[in-house]
Amino acid sequence: MKHFKWMLTVLLLVTTICFMACTSTKADGSGGDTVEIAAEPAATSNVVEIMFNGGTSVAYTSDLSLTEEQKSKAIAVIYKTDGDKAYGVGLVQNTNGLAWCLNSAKGFGTKITDILCTVSRSGDDRNGENLSFTGDTDGSDNFAKIGEALGADNDTDDLSKYPAFGFAINYKDNADSHVAGTAYETGWYLPTISEMYDIWKEKETVNAAIALCGGTQFSNRWYWTSTQYDENDGACWFDFSNSGDGRNVKLEPTNAVCAIREF
Repeated sequence: MKHFKWMLTVLLLVTTICFMACTSTKADGSGGDTVEIAAEPAATSNVVEIMFNGGTSVAYTSDLSLTEEQKSKAIAVIYKTDGDKAYGVGLVQNTNGLAWCLNSAKGFGTKITDILCTVSRSGDDRNGENLSFTGDTDGSDNFAKIGEALGADNDTDDLSKYPAFGFAINYKDNADSHVAGTAYETGWYLPTISEMYDIWKEKETVNAAIALCGGTQFSNRWYWTSTQYDENDGACWFDFSNSGDGRNVKLEPTNAVCAIREF
């Protein structure tokens, strides 16, 4: 009889533990079934923000105003947030025109296959809202890839031979960049054609935010990208007037240049 009571006690205890394991406490303290929910993938957001060199940011709105002190600390306009990564474009551009690289650079007559990117459009639409890209879409390491591809002929330590890249890499040297001496003075790079398209999709708001900060707005002209064209001496430009794209010889000195960074 004692043995039976002991077995019954054990059975009741096991039943209680199993029941408790199958319930949870809701936020309001009430019990409820435990439901395992798969984590949602991080959403991509295109809320435009203004980034300051102290590490803070503010969402841009049409009625936003900045003090002169805030303008002196503004460093970028965030145009895309993907998960925990935010991408911002610098407030300073070179609009006088720079060469992608000089013809004296080893990268001039070399097709760097690791930085190729193909643009796909619907029909003949040159003002596409839904472009897609195949290949290299992240320009943060494109200059390093050029050096790797050149091997023993690597001359990328001489940035004077690669003016467009030099502008971005040494972005801190622009007095109005407001990043020298801050945590954000490095990490700037020349965007790929895909990354230029991301900026173009938000161009009206991005330009309004840049203007508020006193920076250089994007104009309806061609901008160099860090994307190699599918031939040795050509690189891709992006047309900011209509999202068009094309090829120039790398030494073409008339295309504008901007710099972007991950925050």
